[in-house]
Amino acid sequence: PPPPADLLSWDEAYARANETLSRMTAPLLHISGLCEGDFANGLLLQEEPDQHNGAAVYGAAGYYLFRQLGCGGGGRDAARWVFGAQSLYAAGCAAEVYVDVPSDSGPPLGTHSWRVRCKKGQQTAAVTLTEMQGGEKMTLLKGVGWEMGQWWYEVRKWWYTGNTVPIRRLGVPSLKFHDSGGGFRTTWSDIVGTATAFPSMLAMAATWDEDVVREYAAAVAWEYKGKGANGVLGPVADLIRTPFAGRSFECISGEDPYLGSRLIGAYVEGVQIRGVFAVVKHWVFNQQETERGTSSSVVDDQTAWELYYPPFQAAVDAGVSGVMCSYNKIDGVHSCSNEESFKVLRDGLKFRGFTQTDWWGSHSVGLSEGLDQEMPGAGSGVPYHPEFRAAPSLATEPAELLDASARRVLAVMHRSRLMEEPGCSPPYCEAEFRLNVTTPEHLELARRSATRSIVLLKNDAAVLPLAAESAPTIAVVGAGAAGGPFFT
Repeated sequence: PPPPADLLSWDEAYARANETLSRMTAPLLHISGLCEGDFANGLLLQEEPDQHNGAAVYGAAGYYLFRQLGCGGGGRDAARWVFGAQSLYAAGCAAEVYVDVPSDSGPPLGTHSWRVRCKKGQQTAAVTLTEMQGGEKMTLLKGVGWEMGQWWYEVRKWWYTGNTVPIRRLGVPSLKFHDSGGGFRTTWSDIVGTATAFPSMLAMAATWDEDVVREYAAAVAWEYKGKGANGVLGPVADLIRTPFAGRSFECISGEDPYLGSRLIGAYVEGVQIRGVFAVVKHWVFNQQETERGTSSSVVDDQTAWELYYPPFQAAVDAGVSGVMCSYNKIDGVHSCSNEESFKVLRDGLKFRGFTQTDWWGSHSVGLSEGLDQEMPGAGSGVPYHPEFRAAPSLATEPAELLDASARRVLAVMHRSRLMEEPGCSPPYCEAEFRLNVTTPEHLELARRSATRSIVLLKNDAAVLPLAAESAPTIAVVGAGAAGGPFFT
């Protein structure tokens, strides 16, 4: 393992964030009007350092806008501006997504009739290319990497659970969040077996052991870093209040806020000492999966501070980088749009990092309420989960709100020293995803942690009416009794 990361202080991180923010002045190009459901709709294209055919090239997320000369039927006096994946970059006269313009013109700003290739074949579409001031800041505040699949949303291959586009001009890398707190999620079948299957976070709660949890978290973060990710979407700080909660296995607090407070601090320290940042979730009062997007939690202040806030306070005290808001409502207002709840987080718990939605958890742009980042950024134009952080919406927000949110994201990046070790940027992370990051030491730790999580109840003073003579056989009932161990 590498030596422990030397995290910056929050004050130094914010000083560096302000300096980076002051240089975010280049306008980006926003593209829209492509085929319905096209992944590239809404991308903010940055000017690349290299030119092509004497003209600027603009790109983002593996897509490029560039000029081809001698195309479009006008000979040397015509040019074709092409938009597409990198494989089109060196093509002759592209025939998929393009518009023909005079050869001496710059990128075709405004709305033009483009030829596009949609599911129904080649057709004409009114594609709009807009110069977007503040686009570099917007890039930090919205995710990319997901699209509508055949039945539901899917993350693109070789993309992480959550992603932002890098700003190469300023040396700002991609944010690459991945699931989950209990280990790197092997999203596709061809990478299964390349990460350690650690015990669940609920099992780690049952160890009652801060040292083991800290060691466990550091191992998880080490594997994340090897896989190219720089952010862990965890730990879960919610208390288990019902056995029917579908995500109880992720809760390191179990049912006990004091236990959670002790273990969550150790977990956050273990992750972030590896130069990977942690995002604690789900803020707050997120206790059930049933109707999770419409149910409303009503909690009085004393109960909130005695039961539900302490695990989050412990994460903040340990220097956690991000807080993910939850799907549920709080007093009738969705968590990710709840100004009062965000005030408690920042003013009451003294949290200094950035906030982000649970995936498709936003119900408004949310900047004025305290929300910094929308994830995963997909769904624009899809009725199930509209994207509230589309660039035209962000462009109408007050500049000071954009600056404040971008500053908080940048502070986390500087504090974790991500600029010094940027790593890959999706979609060019296949090698990292395929890398086998498990080790004999991690397998031993996984077994040792699982063993520590098994709690043996002693029948001291014969409290339970059990004795070898009267009960030679004990039945263990349920699906778990027949379940075998899981190995990678």
